[in-house]
Amino acid sequence: MLENSARLQILQNNLHKCRERTHAILNDPDTKEFTMLMLQEQYWSEFTKSSPVHHSWLLYEPIGTTSEKHPRSAIYVNARALTAAQIMQLPIPSADITAIQISTQGTAKPSLFINVYNPSDDSALPALQQSLRQILPSSHYDSIIMAGDFNCHHPMWNPPQYRRHDEEADKLVDLATDLSLTLLIPPGTVTFPAAKTAIDLVWANGNASAKMVKCGIAANHDQGSDHLPIETLLVGDSETTRPPDIPSFNYEKTDWEQFTKSLHQSLPQVPHQHVLWSTAAIDRYAEQLTTAVTSAIMQSTPYRKPSPHSKRWWTPELTELRRQANRMRNLYRRTHSPIDKEAWEEKAAKYTEGIARAKKEKWQEFVENADGKTIWQIQKYASNIATSPLIPTLDGKALTHDDKVNAFTKTFFPQPPPANLNDIAQQPKQHLAPSVSYNAQITIEQIRTAVQKTNPKKAPGPDGISNLVIRQALPHIERHLQVLMQASLDMGYFPKAFRTSTTIVLRKPAKPDYTKAKAYRPIALENTLGKILESVMATMISYLTEAHELLPKGHYGARPGRSTEDAMMVLSESIHKAWKEGKIFTAVFLDVAGAFNNVHHDRLLYNLRCRGIPEPIARWIESFLTNRSTRLQFNGAVSHEISVSAGVPQGSPLSPLLYLYYNAGALEAAEGRKDALGIGFVDDIVYGISGMKDKGNTQKLTKILGKAE
Repeated sequence: MLENSARLQILQNNLHKCRERTHAILNDPDTKEFTMLMLQEQYWSEFTKSSPVHHSWLLYEPIGTTSEKHPRSAIYVNARALTAAQIMQLPIPSADITAIQISTQGTAKPSLFINVYNPSDDSALPALQQSLRQILPSSHYDSIIMAGDFNCHHPMWNPPQYRRHDEEADKLVDLATDLSLTLLIPPGTVTFPAAKTAIDLVWANGNASAKMVKCGIAANHDQGSDHLPIETLLVGDSETTRPPDIPSFNYEKTDWEQFTKSLHQSLPQVPHQHVLWSTAAIDRYAEQLTTAVTSAIMQSTPYRKPSPHSKRWWTPELTELRRQANRMRNLYRRTHSPIDKEAWEEKAAKYTEGIARAKKEKWQEFVENADGKTIWQIQKYASNIATSPLIPTLDGKALTHDDKVNAFTKTFFPQPPPANLNDIAQQPKQHLAPSVSYNAQITIEQIRTAVQKTNPKKAPGPDGISNLVIRQALPHIERHLQVLMQASLDMGYFPKAFRTSTTIVLRKPAKPDYTKAKAYRPIALENTLGKILESVMATMISYLTEAHELLPKGHYGARPGRSTEDAMMVLSESIHKAWKEGKIFTAVFLDVAGAFNNVHHDRLLYNLRCRGIPEPIARWIESFLTNRSTRLQFNGAVSHEISVSAGVPQGSPLSPLLYLYYNAGALEAAEGRKDALGIGFVDDIVYGISGMKDKGNTQKLTKILGKAE
């Protein structure tokens, strides 16, 4: 860790002035991996007039210490990670605040670290705010971290049950606003267990937040203080060696005339329906069709070139200014002449001003030339901060790429969950609901509609065929797709070539610890031709669902003509109706963890048949779910093939609708009761009860939950 300047690990703790705990945290072998210790109320010796000095740590104490006011904060920097030449302490006139800025190789701006002990009887915040306003603007820094024991309470970070709001907390919010800081530690994290309060906090600016991998209680580094230690981990873009880029096609430069010509040369003949009479024939035809489209792409589309090293605002003039400044600086280092120093500083200032001007001019040009397409890019740039795509060590032990693949495999693709399927085995097939009638003929219009629904900018799956290509090729392949889908439905068989996918690993937003595999979500990029077939099937099932009312009325997600607003309106009206009748309305909200990943296929297929889905469609869905495989893609690399034995693929147009059938029984647990309400939105469910007493409502909800389980 310490050999990598892109990784910054901070441990903070209020040690309650205890000598033993202070010495322990400095000498504990487990703390040697931290870049920095930010301590509050550390032990301070009357004899040495200092906090403990240690050969492995560079000690920084408050500059505002006096004989009457001993230091109550300290920053220890790991001597193996940084040298004193890289650190400058800021002159904050307080005995309770330590602030340092660190400059590291490869970063244009230094980073600021502020350690605060804010006593409850003498606020240290005004002095800090005034000093920082006088020293340097917050824009001078790349990353800013402000951490410590703030001894104040505010609804922004209080635990849910703690309602105290201090005037001192408003000062802290004002200070954070001045520095453009937001709370990094999850709100409500209890750090002072004795009072069950959150008074030890971590604040960060946008750049630091974007680099955050973890911020939370460091349970493994507790030294026994009455305050819990907090660990913050920031990782930059260069944590690991960059894997080779995965090549992709540049469709902006496709020669569409050449594509059409090549496609006609490669396409197989449209077969007669009786030709595709077996699963092997369907597989063979699907592969031929995929090969024809892929071949046409390769003959008409170049690969996308790697992005240039510099951003679009960089100019050759800036390169020359930098080189001139470097030459003058080297000259000054050799001569130490004041004249050479002045020339170097003047050139360096011109270079800095040139960068600011170039960025501003390029941004203005970009905004002035915005069109209907780029206006959304402007909105994205203005409202989002880019975060590192790199995935760090997972769960404390997944170091290599293969280790991370295994960790994600266990999280994303678990073995089929234990389920009581006795009712399926005991239920005779003749007791299932009769299948609803349906039109088994696939039309060209269904194929066209499915293609038009696709997003042309959606990333392609393993075959590399984008939705844009399918749209361009549609007039030439729509008949092929119709015949393939018809044979697929008639045989109840989903082509094997389309059951592979590439799974992109993405961060879940606003998670406190990105060293955990469960802080990420899988998005399946399926083969595009197969996804067209899925979309046709999803439309068929959706029509049957609504025409024959096959799902509970309380299901609002992934259904036409229903929305979140409708669900909220029903819930709101139920609450107001109960109040109008003088009753109490009690609700319980459920969010199923890993919902799509844990779908049990046998239960899903049973539910489809129980609700009247025609047998050919049920067999088609069974084939769609059987023998699926995927490859994980993250950190610029693709994993080996992974077998997927449970779940429905996130990213498939079928998956949300299939999940509605999977958990429909849960909503029906509330049916048959006039005082009960059940609302679902895919994997989110709310049960509500109206009654005269809250205790009675709770008992009724408990029965509903037991029935749903």
